[in-house]
Amino acid sequence: MTLTKEDLEFLQYSSDETEMEGWHRVGKLLADGKLNWAPIHEPRAVLDVGCGTGTWTKDFAARQPTSQCLGIDLDVPDETQFTPNCRFRSIDVESDWGYVEEFDYIYIRGLAACIIDWPGLFRQCWKALRPGGYMEISDFGYSSKSETDSLDRTSGLLRWEQLINEAGDRSPRKVAIASAFLGLMREAGFSDITELIKQVPYSGWSTNPLARKIGQLSNPLHKLGLKNLGLAVLCSVSGMSPADVDREFDAACADMDNPDRQCWMPLHIVYGQKPE
Repeated sequence: MTLTKEDLEFLQYSSDETEMEGWHRVGKLLADGKLNWAPIHEPRAVLDVGCGTGTWTKDFAARQPTSQCLGIDLDVPDETQFTPNCRFRSIDVESDWGYVEEFDYIYIRGLAACIIDWPGLFRQCWKALRPGGYMEISDFGYSSKSETDSLDRTSGLLRWEQLINEAGDRSPRKVAIASAFLGLMREAGFSDITELIKQVPYSGWSTNPLARKIGQLSNPLHKLGLKNLGLAVLCSVSGMSPADVDREFDAACADMDNPDRQCWMPLHIVYGQKPE
């Protein structure tokens, strides 16, 4: 499986919008083209929490014309650009949404370092779901692995993650939260909970064609996201200078790009059902 012309053109650009679009592409590759892991079937009402540019919301709405899809976030796109069953509402996702048993499926992706009250977010989802509905949430674990077991305490990538996670632990908005999703979902009252952990390579080192393509696509996305995250938490929380952040990040990138390291980031995907 090789990169298409569209993939190559996409990789020439770097912005928050292309980062969200890029991870959307990676997510579909991991899921064999699907937009969801939860076993849903033609849900009547769908909620995308923290929808950002609306990439997932509009895609799901286009594929499921009988579903009413709503994306919520502080900044939302112009809904007139999308299909009639795709709407957006500007709202702080940590405020009271005001929804009670209105949705059949709630989807959340990539909110690490954005949320203060994680238990409260899961409770909101429980409240907003109809009985029998599903919640699905996914995020990176920020605990890189190596297929060759070549990462150690001297590696730039592990040091970068240590710095990020230590700063996140001192911040009200945790970074390494994905490993807690399973417990948070259980505490909120969900049943039939499933956790999947997918390998997302940092570069195209894999001999598996699909994994190689995922790595090639995700390489600039990993770098853009981790650099922005580092500047946000290391400068404000840890007091590092931008120059120090750049130096540490360059060392991390060397590990990401090294084919002998064969590094990957775990992606945690958790979904569960509100009992009937």
